[in-house]
Amino acid sequence: MNQSKRLFVSFFSILSLFFIFPSISQAEDSAGDFGIKPVFPENQIDKAIGYFDLLVAPEQNQTLEVIISNSLDQERTFEVSVNPAVTSDGGTIDYSQKNPTLDGTLPFDVRDVLTVAKKEVNVPAHAETTVPVEVKIPAKSFKGRVLAGIHVSPKEEAETENATEGAQIKKAYCL
Repeated sequence: MNQSKRLFVSFFSILSLFFIFPSISQAEDSAGDFGIKPVFPENQIDKAIGYFDLLVAPEQNQTLEVIISNSLDQERTFEVSVNPAVTSDGGTIDYSQKNPTLDGTLPFDVRDVLTVAKKEVNVPAHAETTVPVEVKIPAKSFKGRVLAGIHVSPKEEAETENATEGAQIKKAYCL
């Protein structure tokens, strides 16, 4: 009995060390270092939402505008792309995939309809830059909605892309 008591106390002591001396994690808080917002055109259905929801007609052409803001003390380069909406493994809408496999029932590939002239945009420190996105609706009409995202992310530095240790959080916004 005495030996089992000692074993229990030893085990409990070792286990309690994990609670007394927890592992320390470090992370840099960089929330809010950039942002995006849409400039709504006249054919925006609801201007109270934070994304484009447009009523369009066949063969309609127009230019959308997205404002990218940089809150840092240095100039930054952002990558801008148009990504089609797909369903994620969790069943939600995912706008982050640049080259997903598309369903054959789509009326068109949204990347052929929405084009960004500049794939990389430089934004000065504490400034905003407006990025135009060209919209060219096909001649053949369709019923329903076609979803896509205008994806904006900071261009990664070489050292963070090649990091092999620790967790990385890569921020991006999508309209």
